[in-house]
Amino acid sequence: MTPVARSLADRFLWAYNNLDEYMRKKLGEKAGVGHTALIMRMAETEQEFSLKQSDLQTFARLRNALIHNPYNDKVDPIAEPHEIVVQEYEAMVQRLLHPPCCLAIAVPRPAIYTTDWEQNVVEVVEVMNKKVYT
Repeated sequence: MTPVARSLADRFLWAYNNLDEYMRKKLGEKAGVGHTALIMRMAETEQEFSLKQSDLQTFARLRNALIHNPYNDKVDPIAEPHEIVVQEYEAMVQRLLHPPCCLAIAVPRPAIYTTDWEQNVVEVVEVMNKKVYT
């Protein structure tokens, strides 16, 4: 959950910093390693990072444009990201930092249809067809 922020750029940078901190801790890296290198390393072992690698690198470039502003004395930030971009990035970072657990998406044990070897196969198949079980 993002804190109350002054601007879309603040929210975007908050998400970026949280992701950067998470990756550094997970990989045991210090400040000398760049954000995109961290993304690439995470993508080697984490499927979600691999699937979102291109987007994450695009967002890293946007962050660099916001931070490395040659006009800081006149305007800060140099630009504001669109609301939809910030929302997508925040949601992506939350999914990467807090992926759903297996139990959150699994069928609860009491809802699993089971049978035994003594059950009539025709009856079992009828139940499977009726309930669309495979």
